[in-house]
Amino acid sequence: MYLSSKNIKRFHCILASPLLAISAISNFYFFGGQSIGNIFTYNLLHGSWKTLSILFFFLYCCCQVSVDVKNLGI
Repeated sequence: MYLSSKNIKRFHCILASPLLAISAISNFYFFGGQSIGNIFTYNLLHGSWKTLSILFFFLYCCCQVSVDVKNLGI
């Protein structure tokens, strides 16, 4: 009601970015093993703000691209 359709899409992608990070870590555990998963989890929990902001920016961009590809029907 208060947001345009573009801003709603942006808001959904902002909310989905941390979920994408957690799902990526679960894949690291599954495919790389416990030691690799622990490294990425430690870096996510104890990383600097600069590193985390860059990570979440790229995850936000990934969410935007996936939503656009989904809407195109590819």
